[in-house]
Amino acid sequence: MVAIDIQDKRPIYMQLVEGIKERVLKGFFQPGDQLHSVKELASELVMKAYKELERQSVINISTIGRGKYIFVNDVLGTRIDELKREEFVNLRKRIAFSK
Repeated sequence: MVAIDIQDKRPIYMQLVEGIKERVLKGFFQPGDQLHSVKELASELVMKAYKELERQSVINISTIGRGKYIFVNDVLGTRIDELKREEFVNLRKRIAFSK
């Protein structure tokens, strides 16, 4: 399977394009080989994203039951509050400027 790096600045589809081309050129893929399904690739990509979000303590991947849940720790909560304050201040500035 072609490796997808969620930290890479390139769009995911371009990572796939370049990865498949590289594998064809290196002989890993031969004429007639079947590519992975869209569902397989999407599933892998989503799991990588969820694992990264869990590593950053943004979500908590539940081991009891099913599902992924948003988890706001103190650091993330503080950052969210800062962003909301910045957004509010910027909105006030825009309103004051437009008068």
